[in-house]
Order: sequence, then structure tokens, then C-alpha cells
Amino acid sequence: MSIKVSDKYSIEADEYQLIVVENKIAKKGKNAGEAYQTTVAYVNDVTHALQVIYGRETRKWVAEHEATLKEAAKAFNKIAKEIKEFGKKYDM
Repeated sequence: MSIKVSDKYSIEADEYQLIVVENKIAKKGKNAGEAYQTTVAYVNDVTHALQVIYGRETRKWVAEHEATLKEAAKAFNKIAKEIKEFGKKYDM
């Protein structure tokens, strides 16, 4: 079983921990076009899982953009809003 956070991320679990996974599509090779997952982090609770996702997305945004602090804050708020909307579905 897994919890779909977005098209890009899911949270899975085993008996000991939650596992943040990134959903990807192979771009080349014999499996081009096929979906696969990579493990991002092992965490103990959903709040930490969402913090991991927020941190990854904000770091990715900074790496890909040259912006003012105001533009960055606006982008980070958008990322946070998407995560909060997910949390509302699960009463977090």
C-alpha cells in the first residue's frame, strides 16, 4: 500500500518505517517510457516525510532558477500549499 502525495511522490511503509519514494519515468534504454520508483528517505512519521518532500522541492527550485528573494518565497509558498492540501486530506 502507498499514499500518493503527488504525481511525483508517494509514501510507502513497512513494519518499521515510512518510505518516501519518487515516481519517475525511464527516459532511455530498453525500459524507456516505463514507470519506476526510487527511494528518497526512510522516516518515522508522515510529518517528517512531508518535510523531506518540501526540502527536496525547494532545493530543486533554487538549483533551477535565478530569482529574487520575493520570487523564491512565492514559489516556496506554492510548494508548501500543495503539501498542506495533501495534509488536509488526512487531517494533519
